[in-house]
Amino acid sequence: MYTSYLFELLVNPYFTELHKLWYIKVNERNIKIISLNITKLLTDVNLAYWLMGDGHLDKEGKIILSTHSFKLAEVVLLKNALFYNFEIFSNIYCFNKTKEQYILSIPKKRSL
Repeated sequence: MYTSYLFELLVNPYFTELHKLWYIKVNERNIKIISLNITKLLTDVNLAYWLMGDGHLDKEGKIILSTHSFKLAEVVLLKNALFYNFEIFSNIYCFNKTKEQYILSIPKKRSL
């Protein structure tokens, strides 16, 4: 006597379309990219999920958004989208010069 398990996966075409927006295939690997229309796609809810998933508060009170896997031009797109959509000022820092990894930093709001 033995136990076996069977499961099925459901495929939703909506997720396939989303995958096409955020990934390209390079040498049989899926590489995450920033869509050129990120300004249209980035909403307050998306930003909240992004902060919860890839963000943290550093010891100086700045919000750090992990953008290590993106090219500099893509991080610039994100920076511009943050400002255009939410008037959020941010800075780009090179996290690792050898690997050309960048992060976005949102400074603590200054009191008047």
